[in-house]
Amino acid sequence: MGNYDNYVGKLRYILDLINNDDQLSLQQVNHVTVRLHDWLRKSSMQCLTSSSPRKMLSLSKNLQEIDTTSAQGFFTVLNISKSYSESQCFHIMVFSVLSLWIRKLQSFIQSRGIDNLSSVNIDSDVPVRGGDLPSQQESLLFSADLANINDNLSITSSVRGGLANKIESLKHQTSEVGDHDDTSSIISELTESIISDATSTVGTFGSFDSQIPDITESDFIESINIFIETVVDYSLRCLSQSELVAKSNNISLQRSTVVEILRILSLVCQLRESYIDKLLPSIRRILNVSFKSNTEIDVYLECISFFIHHCDISITLPLIEQTFTSHQLIDNCYYILPFSLSFTNFIVKEVDFLCDKDILQTYFPSLMKLIAWNSVHVIDDFSHLIIPAFMDDKTSPEVFHSILDLPCLTAVLLLKRHIAHQLDSKSLNSADVIPHNLMEMFVNPTNVPLFAYIARQKSGQGDTIAKLATVHS
Repeated sequence: MGNYDNYVGKLRYILDLINNDDQLSLQQVNHVTVRLHDWLRKSSMQCLTSSSPRKMLSLSKNLQEIDTTSAQGFFTVLNISKSYSESQCFHIMVFSVLSLWIRKLQSFIQSRGIDNLSSVNIDSDVPVRGGDLPSQQESLLFSADLANINDNLSITSSVRGGLANKIESLKHQTSEVGDHDDTSSIISELTESIISDATSTVGTFGSFDSQIPDITESDFIESINIFIETVVDYSLRCLSQSELVAKSNNISLQRSTVVEILRILSLVCQLRESYIDKLLPSIRRILNVSFKSNTEIDVYLECISFFIHHCDISITLPLIEQTFTSHQLIDNCYYILPFSLSFTNFIVKEVDFLCDKDILQTYFPSLMKLIAWNSVHVIDDFSHLIIPAFMDDKTSPEVFHSILDLPCLTAVLLLKRHIAHQLDSKSLNSADVIPHNLMEMFVNPTNVPLFAYIARQKSGQGDTIAKLATVHS
């Protein structure tokens, strides 16, 4: 377990720096950046063999792609195995804090006034300076509580669950190795170390940092550029893996990893805009695939966020408008709770842009369907942030009436869902049966414009508010 304690010590050190509000030194930031570069690219492509926990087995027999074919290239979190090595487990943990470190790196660069990252020609095969430490010093453990790791991970809860499942799968090796092997105890200790509170404190920041060699700012810039190139290569490898057809038990891991990769790439492009053109074809491809599936809404919206932050408005606005109009995502998926939560989170995250470009003011009637159907789950975000963003000099009266008539919108959505399932009426419970007179009213040609107005997609269309008295009665 000595190697694993060493890995835990490294992770604790990184988390301490991430959570440290004080100004970090150039040497500290450079050291972690260089090490992350190594850990992302140099993780073992070999796994523990099923016959002996100490012996390695070739990747072609054990390590697989997410579609169960033989692994290619270098190891990523989307490689699958029944028996991960310690370095691969550590690789998974490093990935989980990668975006946190890039945000920390971005803040540090801004505080130092460094703005010439793109001025250095980089070669990812050239060793970077400032990352080497005596192995004894690297094994120092700090007092950071590993129980706080989950609170600090930036990836979604489904990613955490997927990565946790990969670690949890290590427990099942006992059935593959004999009782004479000590794999069971190794895996048990490894897993418990990840989730338990760490109470031991060895060394201090001062004693550890004193071993980090001094570097110049030009060396630091070179290290950052090489690190960024490595992150981009790693991310593109994961996006390539995401196009493979995953087995059912790995779909959630695949989808959630893509979301995290897109967030990482967005942060990278904030550091170096020159990568945008290189990344756009891959992200556009992921976008085109994801919008066709209701289960990949997180991926689709994360792609849209990338376009919002890094692409010209002439490209971004048509994509957003298609989301509300031709794609009709909300009209087709408002009743799916995960969709509603994801779309609400997207609106909260991008509210400034969407409000500034009049997207919310234009399409708020469509967004009202989310609160009409899932009010308990989204009411806080809508009442405190989203609904106020709907309102301006032109839309305020319409927003006011839309709020008053939310029960009418809910009734219309319920009727539409009932009609969509009327060919399968046997599957409906007795409580779901709609009164006959109400159904007649809904399909009456005279009332079609009224119900079309209630379920409209855009604001400022028609004037049938006075007719709502018919629905109220």
